[in-house]
Amino acid sequence: MEHIRKILGKNKETLEEEEQEKKQLSHPAHFGPRKYCLRECICEVEGQVPCPGLVPLPKELTGKYKAMLKASTQD
Repeated sequence: MEHIRKILGKNKETLEEEEQEKKQLSHPAHFGPRKYCLRECICEVEGQVPCPGLVPLPKELTGKYKAMLKASTQD
């Protein structure tokens, strides 16, 4: 079996290097496409503000609301 793996497959060093690269890519702090990372968006991390596409943001966090407040205080 070792002979076949040596001829057709990758050596142990290459396999170990690929394993290390895979571990670095799947670090829980990284986010991006599911193909490469564990999370697609920062909103999936506990304690973060959810995506506005899924849950509407509070009015205080929107720019339109802040601009309206600023305009009403200037009048």
